[in-house]
Amino acid sequence: MPIVTKVLDRLIPDKVEAAKVQAELEAELVKSATTIQAEIVKINQLDATGISAMQRTWRPAIGWSCALGVFWTFVGYPFTSWILQLLGNDVPVPTVPTDLIFEMTIALLGLGSLRTYEKSKGIA
Repeated sequence: MPIVTKVLDRLIPDKVEAAKVQAELEAELVKSATTIQAEIVKINQLDATGISAMQRTWRPAIGWSCALGVFWTFVGYPFTSWILQLLGNDVPVPTVPTDLIFEMTIALLGLGSLRTYEKSKGIA
C-alpha cells in the first residue's frame, strides 16, 4: 500500500511506529474486506432462495433472449426475407445488431460456466 506508506512517512517520522500503524491499518482493511465479502455471500444466498420467479429466472431469460437473437440472425431473418421476396412484398425485415448479441452471448457463456463451476463446488 504505497499511498498509505507515503502518508505515514509524513505523519509519523519514527519508522518502527509507522510500520506498526501500517500493519494495524492493513489488518483493519483485511477485516473490512472480509466482512464485506461475508455480507455479499449472505445476500447471494438470500437471492438464490428467493420466491420471485424473476429473481430466479433472470439469467435464463437473458440467455434465451440471446439465443433468440442468434436464431433470428441465422435462420429467422434469411427465411423471412426469402419468403417475403417470393410473395412479392417489399417489407423491410428487422435485423438484430449481431455485434451486441454476440458480445452478450459470449459474456453469458463465460459467466454461465462460472455459475456451473460455483454450483458444482456448492458455492451457489
